[in-house]
Amino acid sequence: MRWAASDWWNSESPQWSHSFGDTGSRSGDVGPERCSGKLLAATSQWHSRALQAQIQNAGYVSDQLFQEFLASPGICDDIFGNYVVQKLLQYASPTQIKHAFVALKARDLGRLSRHQFGCRVVQALVDRLDQRDIVQFCALVRGQIPELTTHPSANHVLQRLLQKMPQLQLQTVVAELRGKVVELGCDLHGCRVLQRMVETCEGDVLDPVLDEVLDNAEALCESQNGNFVVQFVWLFERRRKDRASLMSLFESRLAHLSCNKYGSNVVERAFTFGSGVEQERFVRAMVGSPGDVHPPLVVAACHAYGNFVVRRMLELSTGIARRALLYHVERRSGLLAGPYGRFLVAALEGTSK
Repeated sequence: MRWAASDWWNSESPQWSHSFGDTGSRSGDVGPERCSGKLLAATSQWHSRALQAQIQNAGYVSDQLFQEFLASPGICDDIFGNYVVQKLLQYASPTQIKHAFVALKARDLGRLSRHQFGCRVVQALVDRLDQRDIVQFCALVRGQIPELTTHPSANHVLQRLLQKMPQLQLQTVVAELRGKVVELGCDLHGCRVLQRMVETCEGDVLDPVLDEVLDNAEALCESQNGNFVVQFVWLFERRRKDRASLMSLFESRLAHLSCNKYGSNVVERAFTFGSGVEQERFVRAMVGSPGDVHPPLVVAACHAYGNFVVRRMLELSTGIARRALLYHVERRSGLLAGPYGRFLVAALEGTSK
């Protein structure tokens, strides 16, 4: 393929990268100084890749290249340029990071956080900020937490902030979310932020959020997005009473939740990661009392979603719980002849090996 001389700098040609030298080389003469004066070209795909390679190979960012970044406001939210900025921030010195934070604050961090590509740059910046700057960042977003939580791009920035946020700032975030946990938990993006909070926050700072989750656990279990929040509350068990409360819900509403498209996922996960005692309680609730005409086992085994729960119990139960479950499944021969009986048979055969 032939390239005109005028195409050398203006085209998407991979040959442009050769003007930097071998991007795969790690020799000492390959440094970011050779990238100087070319940062604006990073808005094209090949130029962006070459710059990233040069910065990574050098392992540092020259002052000249960093000043070019500070003078190029549009590069942060560019489809290709944002990758170069991320690489710059990854290898920048602590002093350069502080200057970058000041510069990006002046360019409106809130706008960048809401931008499809700019939010990646902000996340890379948050990874390098010290605690003092994190506190300043939290002050910038105060009062905007619910809106950032449900934003397609900004929610990722908030998740990254939560991982580095001091206790006092976490309390402010929780205060802004109070009374909105169910709404946010059922949101496609909001549920991710709540999961990150459950995963990373320790102590009693998260109590108001956890209390709202438990008070509305059934509604969240039946939500396409909210069910993941309940699963995280079960898995991380920040408070002893959280699992106890959820276990009581599962026992009383086992048939209903097992037959719900999303609730069945919660029940499966809870059983899979439950203790031996909790698994026994699940099985007792599933087989029902001796006088039950239609115990949860019968309802769930004949349902499109519920049969997955029964199969998981057959696969993972042990000891007395397993013997009780096998007894009731084999005793009710109609279950194996039902529309999903072949799956139960397969689960029985798999566990008997």
